[in-house]
Amino acid sequence: TEAEKYGWSFVLSSFLPNAEELEEAEVDPEAEDWVAVDKAYWRNPEGPGTSYKYRENHPVTHVSHRDAAEYCKWVGKRLPGEREWEAAARGGHYGPQNRTLYAWGEDASVEVSKQHANLWGEGAFPWENKAEDGWRATSPVKSFQPNGFGLFDMTGNVWEWVRGGKHKNRIVRGGSYVDSFD
Repeated sequence: TEAEKYGWSFVLSSFLPNAEELEEAEVDPEAEDWVAVDKAYWRNPEGPGTSYKYRENHPVTHVSHRDAAEYCKWVGKRLPGEREWEAAARGGHYGPQNRTLYAWGEDASVEVSKQHANLWGEGAFPWENKAEDGWRATSPVKSFQPNGFGLFDMTGNVWEWVRGGKHKNRIVRGGSYVDSFD
């Protein structure tokens, strides 16, 4: 992956294994809650001393747009376009007659959303994830109900790359365990 190639990736500040790292960390002013961590990549999601072990059924993290596109090419597929992804994610709720804000309907309450997606919840970001949905970070794939097309994790858990955009304007869809409704 590019994170392996370049030797670092971003980690959410509240997930750093050692508080001292935050004091010495390089922080991007455009993403102040994310910290550049040496040797963070899919095998060491929060950096050295952390592991993907016990998370084998979770979605992979630290994957760039190029990584995702190359993987798709390797398996003879391609990333979906933005409209394709939206139609699939909405599970049938995308036309002018039945469009809803979320794949499960219009209700953005934590009580309802926690049944459908791994999202941040009501705690203050980035330090107070109350894990109302059962997870503080990523959750195993298929932990939540599928959408109307039987697809899992299209809303919440990790962001998903789609085709299009250039460099900093690459397009991600879905929602992530770090996203909330506010």
